[in-house]
Amino acid sequence: MKTEYPIHIWIEPTTQCNTQCITCAHYFNSFGVDMPEELYVKIRNQALENVQRIDFTGYGEALMTKIFFKMLDDCMGQGILLSTTSNGILLNDKNLEILFKADVEIILSVDGTNEEIYQSIRPKIKFVKILKAL
Repeated sequence: MKTEYPIHIWIEPTTQCNTQCITCAHYFNSFGVDMPEELYVKIRNQALENVQRIDFTGYGEALMTKIFFKMLDDCMGQGILLSTTSNGILLNDKNLEILFKADVEIILSVDGTNEEIYQSIRPKIKFVKILKAL
């Protein structure tokens, strides 16, 4: 079936990250910017009408974006399936409640199944915090 509108899109809300995993360019360089709100509004107005699924993912931690929860609100009203990838640092009770209410699929990025390995790869994230988020 051919359509002129995408039904599944990926949006990279930010390239900022709140950690420095040794496997990532953020470990070697400090960088990152949020998607400008004007660009998001353009995407929302031109591309979301027929979208069935959106993945908020990319090189950064999506939950750091100032307009992330506005993005969720816009999509919730249209019945779009939502997904985001997170390193878990910002998955506190308040944010989890919002994400669960929006029925967002949360993909938790985890490197290592025990504290020693995890901390060697992600030295700025406490393994126990990730376990709590899980």
